[in-house]
Parts: sequence; C-alpha cells; structure tokens
Amino acid sequence: MRKIIAMMICFTLLIAVMSIAIAAAESVTLALPANIQVIFEEAFMDNTSIREVDIPEGTTSIESKAFSGCTALGKVTINSRDVQIATDAFDGCPNVNLYVYHNSTGEAFALEKGIAYTLIDGTEPIP
Repeated sequence: MRKIIAMMICFTLLIAVMSIAIAAAESVTLALPANIQVIFEEAFMDNTSIREVDIPEGTTSIESKAFSGCTALGKVTINSRDVQIATDAFDGCPNVNLYVYHNSTGEAFALEKGIAYTLIDGTEPIP
C-alpha cells in the first residue's frame, strides 16, 4: 500500500512539474514518459500552450477531461491500440486530430465522437 501511495505522489508531482513547464512555454509538444499508464482526470485541462501530444504505447486510459479545453491542441498521437478514452477527454479542443491505428479503440473513439483522425499504420480511414 505504501508503494502505491508513493507512486501516486511521484506521479502527481511529475504532472505538476510538467504543467508548470508547459505553462511557461509558448507552444509545446508534450511527449509523455514511456511508463505513463493513465492520464488522470483533468491532468492538462485548459492548457492553451499544448499543440501536440505523444501518448506512449503502454497507456491504458485517458480519463475524464484530461485534455478538455486545450484549444491549441492539434495533433494527438495515440501509440496504443487499446486505450480507454473518456467521452469528454478532448471536449473543447476544436482543432484536435487523433493519430491512431486502424481498428484501435482510438479510431473507434474518433468515429463515435466525430473527431478528425489520421491512421498511422498506412491504411486509409473509412469515411
């Protein structure tokens, strides 16, 4: 239990440091660490500096409002084929374009929500 609490504290501090660094920059490409499994609720909400996000392969969940209100957000590369995405994870991101694999949960999410997407495995999206 102590190990889990310590990991949660470290992750929270990492997010806080990343948010401060992002806020200080004018335009940011956010490459999350390879060991990030969950992008927590409201983690980057209303951050208008983020333009691109690279979500690593091991990520399993993008929680509620994680990127909500990130109005400058354009390119989001989801390198995992099976990531659960909260229905409001990208609300208020008018220019977002998800880069996803064909037949992935990311593609299904984009189709369901009517979000622009590009396939990163060389196949063409179904209109």
